[in-house]
Amino acid sequence: MAPESDAQTGEKNPNPYERLKGRNKIRTDVVIVEDKEEDRQVLRTVMESCGYKVVEVRDARKFTQIIGGQKSSWIPELIITDLVLDGSSGYEVLRNVRPRFEEKKVPLIVVSSLSGDEDIFEAQTAGANAFLVKPYSPQDLLDAICSTLENLRKPIMERKNGLYVKRPEEEGGY
Repeated sequence: MAPESDAQTGEKNPNPYERLKGRNKIRTDVVIVEDKEEDRQVLRTVMESCGYKVVEVRDARKFTQIIGGQKSSWIPELIITDLVLDGSSGYEVLRNVRPRFEEKKVPLIVVSSLSGDEDIFEAQTAGANAFLVKPYSPQDLLDAICSTLENLRKPIMERKNGLYVKRPEEEGGY
């Protein structure tokens, strides 16, 4: 697959791995909430290869203890959660995160074998920024992470004729 090019500069953008690796100048935390060791290992390997420090959690209750016990200034860069967890639910993770971390500050990515429209809708309603259906490739994961992080950092307003207006994609396009 050829690298994308930046329409404004004409320069080629690196692949998602390079974009993600390049944006993480300082090691920050990524929280992975996943009960299956094999799935946690894949997520951990991808994130550590991009320079992130990974905090692994097996269930929603432990996740709630961890975010409640961290210093109030601690903000993870990203939270990745499964929806189906032993003895708990990824929806519980989503519902516990949003009151503590604003959507624009801490993105939530759901990775799940559930793929029904209701599951995706409920996850988005509970605060998920992206939903990735299992099985997925490491490239799919990187694409989802990069696009989520990049979209959250874009301003929702742009200047037109001296006025600030909502960006077209925020209004559903022109």
